[in-house]
Amino acid sequence: MSAIQTYFQDFLTNIRLPDNLKKALISAHTELREQLKSDDLTKDLLVESFLQGSYARSTCIKPAPGKKVDVDVIVVTNIDHDTVSAQEAFAIITPF
Repeated sequence: MSAIQTYFQDFLTNIRLPDNLKKALISAHTELREQLKSDDLTKDLLVESFLQGSYARSTCIKPAPGKKVDVDVIVVTNIDHDTVSAQEAFAIITPF
């Protein structure tokens, strides 16, 4: 392996999420989405949920020391925006 390849591999190792953090993120977003699907309050409101952002595109980098990484979970609901305010909808989802 050339020096440049070695430097690039070292660079990738330094910026990629470590395996234990990847596993924790997978567990967290999976649990959140499962809770939304099964909770009595939200199960009938949930149309779909999906991941978006750098995590979903596999471009998420290791956070700086003391910082956290996030996973963007998009939740599509059938909440009627004519009868339920944004604040009310937010209040339904926030506990999760």
